[in-house]
Amino acid sequence: MRVASFMRQFLGAAIMSFPKFLLGSGLVWPSYSIITLRSANTPLSAPITLMEEALVGSLPLISAIFMSPFGGVIVDKIGRRWAGIATCFAVAISWVLIGFGTTVPMLLVGRFIFGLSGGLNMQVAWSFTAEVSEDAVRGFMSSMPAITYAVGALLSITMGWVTTYHVIAYVNVGFAVGNAIVMYVLPESPVYLALVGRDEEAIKSLAFYRAATTKDKAVIDEMSEIKKNQANKQTTMALLPTEEPTQESQDPEKQNLSETPFVPPAKVTGWTYFRKSPAARWTFFVVAALMTQSITTGVIAVQVYGGSLFLKATPSLSPDLCAVLLASTLLVGVCVGAACSDFFGRRPLLMSAATINGFCMVALGTLVRWEWGPEWLVPAIILVFCFVFNLGGAIVPYIVMAEAFVPEVKGFAQSMNMLWLYLVNFVLLLAFVPAAELIGLEFVFFVFAACAFSCALMTHYLLPETKGMNPYAIEEVFTQRIKDGRRWASPEAVKG
Repeated sequence: MRVASFMRQFLGAAIMSFPKFLLGSGLVWPSYSIITLRSANTPLSAPITLMEEALVGSLPLISAIFMSPFGGVIVDKIGRRWAGIATCFAVAISWVLIGFGTTVPMLLVGRFIFGLSGGLNMQVAWSFTAEVSEDAVRGFMSSMPAITYAVGALLSITMGWVTTYHVIAYVNVGFAVGNAIVMYVLPESPVYLALVGRDEEAIKSLAFYRAATTKDKAVIDEMSEIKKNQANKQTTMALLPTEEPTQESQDPEKQNLSETPFVPPAKVTGWTYFRKSPAARWTFFVVAALMTQSITTGVIAVQVYGGSLFLKATPSLSPDLCAVLLASTLLVGVCVGAACSDFFGRRPLLMSAATINGFCMVALGTLVRWEWGPEWLVPAIILVFCFVFNLGGAIVPYIVMAEAFVPEVKGFAQSMNMLWLYLVNFVLLLAFVPAAELIGLEFVFFVFAACAFSCALMTHYLLPETKGMNPYAIEEVFTQRIKDGRRWASPEAVKG
């Protein structure tokens, strides 16, 4: 791969993933702004109550759940680029309401709109990055949303440490508007343009991201392959029966007598493709299972109790410095994971990360229960956990989601996967604290350890290696597994 081609793909992926930067910045904002909002120096007309404080943190997640089912439709209807621009303007509007509103309702409306943008931008980022990147670097490029999210969270925490409430709002509005402007001049995904029949624009876009001309043989061959795969899938899905064939329809004589001219099949919708394709449904199940398992490896415990455990062991450090240290560790982990995903592959990365996370949860549980080690060991394990989680669980399931679905079903399948992700997060956040109070934090850590080891096993048996493969090849692997009756592949057959 030429350097110029890599840099253009990297630039496109970074620009279209920048809304994830804005999402990371906005989601961690309550962690340092709540203190200001409930103080006598609040920028609002009155300090917020405990219920309003809970809504400030939870409303984005609730509104993202509502947006997720529609995100795929929007991305497929108006395109990846215009959906990204819409996301940026939604973020800008939300920060205007948050930063310049003087009442609690304006603040809550702003947080709700911010969540709507979050429900859309995840699908924009992963769809676009997977479609513009070449097979050899798709893992790294598909990790870009996770990298920008971590950078946004780190910068937001740092700004909360050194600057003021209103300056943070100004900065985020400026970032959002600037990102929308840059998106406007960026070429749309060539895969999406080809899918909607804009072939001339598609080959120009592909030539841009390959740093070549439209007459370059490699560009022409790649575009021909994209069009051929899309045409084959559309025809195959359209011709598959939705009902069991009747005896009359199978009669060869009656079929030969039919003089009805052939009419090319209409384009298949994402839902129709999903309903007719066993491989698409099984891919959805695998991605959803890996997402669920990776979330339950213990990251929720670190989010809720990691800061307090960290501060208990290191009381001399300021809370702001501890937050920056944790965010920096997460960023380093996701950057290393992005680089390793195309080198080691998806399966080894997730299996090894989940296994290490499991041992981290066991260690934390036993430390909380029996206090067998020095106090500095708790923050050390938390930092190891954060690094390793972002090395595997925070990126691999999303790389697979970005690259495993063919364009015909990508929007619909990713919408359903993101809806499932938000629902699982919501349930875990709702149940975690009561569960910790009921059975004890140490036993919750042990449950998460079991989930982490289960994630490693599920990855071993469920996920074929997808490194260096395009979506059509990946779908063929899942199709062949289904035909062979080995959805749960044995270790000897795991290469699919």
